[in-house]
Amino acid sequence: MGSSLARQKGTTTWQLLGTRTTSTAGFAAVAHKPAAGHDYQWIYAGNSSLLGARSAVASVGVRPIVTASASASSIRLGGSVLIRGGVTPAHPLQVVYLQRYVSGKWVGVATGRLSSRSTYSFTIKPTMRGTYTYRVARPADVDHLATTSVTRTFKVS
Repeated sequence: MGSSLARQKGTTTWQLLGTRTTSTAGFAAVAHKPAAGHDYQWIYAGNSSLLGARSAVASVGVRPIVTASASASSIRLGGSVLIRGGVTPAHPLQVVYLQRYVSGKWVGVATGRLSSRSTYSFTIKPTMRGTYTYRVARPADVDHLATTSVTRTFKVS
């Protein structure tokens, strides 16, 4: 009989997910759907004739979802486009970055802070005609991986 343990990344306390009896081949399975990154470990406590053992720690990273919408798909020169969205699970007051795709690479153009409801908005007022592509990036933190929104493209005529 063994125990499955988990701890959220950035914490030191292990929590019991359950106890299981291994198969004759020595395998056991536990299902867990984390909302944040977790470390997992299997512990066999042993018995009167066998010494206990621990597995190596296995880490699972979780990416938040960054949503993004644009207020227009085309505007006239002098107009503006609002790109807004949110981060799930909530990360209030954390920093997000507006990035523009230029010459084959992503370039940071603005920094914003998520609201208390984990939402953001950026107003873009292009100075030239053309096609513009943007996304919003959220950097990694202790319990979540870095992630970006889908791209939003609009034309300026």
